Amino acid sequence: MQSAGEILTMLQGLPNWAANLIMALTIPYTMCMFGVIIKKTGRNPLWGLALIIPYAGVAAAWVLAYAKWPRLDAKPKA
Repeated sequence: MQSAGEILTMLQGLPNWAANLIMALTIPYTMCMFGVIIKKTGRNPLWGLALIIPYAGVAAAWVLAYAKWPRLDAKPKA
């Protein structure tokens, strides 16, 4: 697995349009996957928008870790 520094160096060697394309595809994908994970916990998937704001994704994960989980309180289906 490559380190973040190696990936950054690789991206800096690309033409601007290619680096922008990679970022334009990576950011929405990450937000959507975060939303899918959040939805499976029983919360609103719009929490994925927290990844747009720097450090808000870390704070959202922290809040989610210590919040009450709705699916754990739900009664099992017969």
